[in-house]
Amino acid sequence: MATGTASGSARRHTVTYAFVDLAGSTQLARGLGDGFPALLRRFHELVRQAVESHGGHVERTEGDLLRCDFDGPSDALAAVHEITVDMTREPWPDGARPQCRVGIHTGSGDTGTDLARARSLGAAAQAGQVLLSDATARLVEDDARKAGWPLVALGAFAVGDQGDTERITRVDFLDVPTVLARPRARPQSGSRIPSPATGIVGRERDLAGAAELLHREGVRLVNITGPGGTGKTRLSIALAQMLEPEFPDGAVFVELAATKDADQLLAAVARSLGIFEGPHRTVTEALATVAGDARMLLVLDNTEQISDAARAVGTVLEAMPSSKVVVTSRSPLRSSWEHEYPLSPLAVPSEAAGHDEIGTAPAVALLVERARGVRPSFEVTPENDRALAEITRRLDGLPLAIELAATRLRILSPDLLLSRLDDTLSTLDRGPADAPERHQTIRAAIEWSHEGLDDDEKALFRRLGVFAGGFPLEAVEAVCGEGTERTLEELVAKSMVVFALDDEGGPRYRLLETLRE
Repeated sequence: MATGTASGSARRHTVTYAFVDLAGSTQLARGLGDGFPALLRRFHELVRQAVESHGGHVERTEGDLLRCDFDGPSDALAAVHEITVDMTREPWPDGARPQCRVGIHTGSGDTGTDLARARSLGAAAQAGQVLLSDATARLVEDDARKAGWPLVALGAFAVGDQGDTERITRVDFLDVPTVLARPRARPQSGSRIPSPATGIVGRERDLAGAAELLHREGVRLVNITGPGGTGKTRLSIALAQMLEPEFPDGAVFVELAATKDADQLLAAVARSLGIFEGPHRTVTEALATVAGDARMLLVLDNTEQISDAARAVGTVLEAMPSSKVVVTSRSPLRSSWEHEYPLSPLAVPSEAAGHDEIGTAPAVALLVERARGVRPSFEVTPENDRALAEITRRLDGLPLAIELAATRLRILSPDLLLSRLDDTLSTLDRGPADAPERHQTIRAAIEWSHEGLDDDEKALFRRLGVFAGGFPLEAVEAVCGEGTERTLEELVAKSMVVFALDDEGGPRYRLLETLRE
């Protein structure tokens, strides 16, 4: 590898810092006793010889950590290669096999910042690893390729005391053993956990229930299921925000609404972790290499439209055995890992409820909270409480429908809004412009769910619209024909039909009124 191949401009205005540390020096000192000082002196000699032969300068800092300064990044990389090779060939005393760990960063201007970045990279390296900052990796890419040294992009990590983000690259010298372990730093994501514009309302019990399920021994995959507009995404975000402190490597939210197949799911997960595949590894190998020992919570939102999602999620769980996954879906994944948490619409007040009970019902609380976004002084009063209760009942307690209805209270009274809900789809036709398209109208939310049905399921769904209120299986078969049981089961699984037991313990089904309309 040619020395000093960086451009003349780069050589004049940049400095490359390499921090070389003797890994496991405390254990070596204990094991070698009086022989350790000689080993340390020889380590210093090997580093100094290699650094100076490539035009660098060694400045010892504290203990066994050496700071090495170079004019060019290619000089630094060549010197570090020589150091690692020499250490594997050196006849160390008493069978010792010491390794170094190295961080290299190239920068200009703020010397203190650049030194801190290089030192943090060295601290993040495992024994036997050489880690490069993104700036250095870009500068040495051509020379590393000519030398036959793969540069493996590991992704984005938090480094240093301030948790600054750095895209770390590992260089693999083919004449020394490769160390595949993840760097000793926290992976960073481009998205992490989003902060919704509005808070979660009326889901305290569901939040506790989903958390309890995820805490159970052996549970690594929880699927929050429910009809479109039930608030699955909002609950999963609140769950991740609540549980993130329990996971040393944090929580990451992955939006999958535009994802169609298993390979795209895996790529989206890797991308959210700042991990990228390369010519020498697949996405699965990249996940296992970089995040295999990570302890994090992954939230995979909107998986129902992804073909073979169960296989892809299983691959993530196998590649990251210390992590847990929460998915949101209209239907079960049918994965052997899966523990389903069905999310029902919000509880609505009974027809006999009094004023206080109406005001505290979760569905009414959400309606009032969202109404205050357009009318800050809005309250539940003895004059409007019955209308508010009936609005939530007419909308089946469906959070999306309630939120859309609340925006109409900008210009309508509760009584007037209630009178317009005979045509729910036309009334709830405008939501926030910055919301996903499927959440801007109730019709769009239903269409999103409907498009996930096959032809037989769509046909049965249309026919079930003749039933007002609940209906038994026998009625379905009488109206729609024999052999519809399995299709009805699929509609229940995909949250298009609600299943419950009647007073005698028999199965009974119904359509949410918004879906029926």
